[in-house]
Amino acid sequence: MGDSSSRRVRIIVNPTSGSHGRELFVEHLARTIDARGYQTQVCTTQRPGHATELAAAERESLHAVIACGGDGTVREVAAGLLGSSVALLIAPGGTENLVARHFGYRSDPEALGDALDAWQTRSIDVGFANGRPFLVVAGFGFDADVVAHVTAARNGHITHLDYVLPIWRAFWGHAFRPLHVEADGEPLSDQPGMVFVGNVPRYAIGLPIFVHGDPGDGLLDVCVFQCRGRIRLLRHALRTVLRRHAGSPGVVYRQARSIRVWADQPVSVEMDGDVAGTIGPGSADSGITFTVSAAALHLCLPGAHV
Repeated sequence: MGDSSSRRVRIIVNPTSGSHGRELFVEHLARTIDARGYQTQVCTTQRPGHATELAAAERESLHAVIACGGDGTVREVAAGLLGSSVALLIAPGGTENLVARHFGYRSDPEALGDALDAWQTRSIDVGFANGRPFLVVAGFGFDADVVAHVTAARNGHITHLDYVLPIWRAFWGHAFRPLHVEADGEPLSDQPGMVFVGNVPRYAIGLPIFVHGDPGDGLLDVCVFQCRGRIRLLRHALRTVLRRHAGSPGVVYRQARSIRVWADQPVSVEMDGDVAGTIGPGSADSGITFTVSAAALHLCLPGAHV
């Protein structure tokens, strides 16, 4: 993928991703890539959505783009590359780094340089939520409330410890509201609880929510955890950790090309770990329709996943 006659590599950096600054790492990465005969350009994001603009700008002249940040940054960069042959690499720098972990990327300049030189690529699926692209997961309900609490309290870099208090607050304060779910036109659930729509197998802290998740199968996975209170929430969490949730009481799991989720009361939404608003009365969207575009994004893979 990409124009093999071009040696231009754009590094897009989110300076607030993860638990610490990225300046020294990015300098090392740029020097390493330059030393291999590429022409690097480092761009730093300044606001939400900026990574998409940076990835899309004059992309036809690029050989590859390296996203340096977390899953939200990777999603934004991917959005700017859709419809092109430019390949994406990931220098994981966020809290979870789910896409990077799934494909074996490491924050190692030499390994990223090796991947560029080897140039082994794979095309993966991209999900769309009311037309907005995502790569990992969209969540409705409890986990979206946690993300909202983290975002509200955030002041710079974060670690997993910054999720402890938000999870505690959401656990005691969340109201489980009914969510209506359809998959390829088939009604799945209209019960209170949580809904996850995903493209890769794992979610936060490695939870294996999508047991059949595969970003190359042309399908999205939906997992509904029907839940009215905290005891059932804890049971669902334990079964998920043990990979016994699919098929257990109160859990509905499907794969589909089209999924719709809507609500009669306001319900929080997160997408790839970022706040994505609410659905329901008084919200911009009464519901969200998810679709998938097969093989829509090109990755330049690290050696272990060639």
